[in-house]
Amino acid sequence: MKNTRNRSLAALCAAILFAPCGLSAGSLSLAASIDPLTTMHQAIRRHFQDPRLAQLFEHFVQYVGSSPFIAPAILTLIAWVQVGLGCWYPMGGTGEIAAALTRLCAEFNVDVHTDTPVERIETVGDRVSGVIAQNGRRFAADAVVCNSDIVLTLTGLLETPEAVDHYRKNAANLEPACSGAVLYLGCNRRFPNLLHHDFFFSTDSDAEFRDIYENRIPHADPTIYLAVPSRTDPSVAPEGCEAIYALVHTPYVSDGYDWSSRAREYRDIIVRKLEKWGLEGLEESIVTERMLTPLDIRDMYRANKGAIYGVVTKRGLTSAFKTGNRSKLYRGLYHAGGSVNPGAGVPMVLMSGQIAAQCVLDDAKSGALEAPQAAAAASR
Repeated sequence: MKNTRNRSLAALCAAILFAPCGLSAGSLSLAASIDPLTTMHQAIRRHFQDPRLAQLFEHFVQYVGSSPFIAPAILTLIAWVQVGLGCWYPMGGTGEIAAALTRLCAEFNVDVHTDTPVERIETVGDRVSGVIAQNGRRFAADAVVCNSDIVLTLTGLLETPEAVDHYRKNAANLEPACSGAVLYLGCNRRFPNLLHHDFFFSTDSDAEFRDIYENRIPHADPTIYLAVPSRTDPSVAPEGCEAIYALVHTPYVSDGYDWSSRAREYRDIIVRKLEKWGLEGLEESIVTERMLTPLDIRDMYRANKGAIYGVVTKRGLTSAFKTGNRSKLYRGLYHAGGSVNPGAGVPMVLMSGQIAAQCVLDDAKSGALEAPQAAAAASR
């Protein structure tokens, strides 16, 4: 029974991810049985009485930038995927994924233009016609795959009346997800009590979620996620040393907290908590470090208000679903990235690229990308 249920859930996820134009009747029936109006918090508290265990499973929803008090119960599947199916690590670091994609592009003679920021997506009528770079260069195109944040695409790269109107009508479902404060620490010693993945939880998770998603301030006793890749991959740190990545989820950029003047203050809160909870001597062991605040994430990655998971996921019949990969506004425009289907995180973003590419291939095959006059000529 358990395996049958798991296969059914996997089939539902695949249907949602890879059939953006619609779900089968069977998939819709299973989706309805999950109850999209139940929150993740409600579902977890039905099954776990120990608040520490409930806190562990509720925290997984942070990796789609949401709160268990607003996220749909179906997102409890995140824990099933991570714990049941396991996590994978690309040797050499996640940068190796980008390097592999670069090599693949070279193998297929793809022209890659670096340091060429796009100013806007060009449209003619109801279709795209190309992109205009900030240096003024125009790239003509029948199909444009845009991996910008969907809000910034609608209000910036497109900025047409139709796109802006679409954003205004759907703004409630396009709220940014949470942001984060990130520490990259190079330490001249090892901490043998650490694993590759470690969590140091807040003593009051309910208050932490309220601060992040309602009060819009970073929590004073934050949950800290540590990744220590040198546990798995010795190449990322010198012998006897440690490479540590620390992530604390925070609100997206708002007036609630001035990161430009208080970043160091919050950095010290994180380090002091880690020292208190078993990493004695951490501060004095740090020989190199870098911090990213929500402001840095916003500016470096053009992330809407510094959101690291795109758009927040909420319960409801429609708000739990991301923007589709095929634009409803313009023919030839396709969306990829963490703010659209299927969602945030490196695996999901790579999948969004696959889905967008398949949409392009399908439309090219059907003739949907042809200009009106070309399509008319072909039909005669």
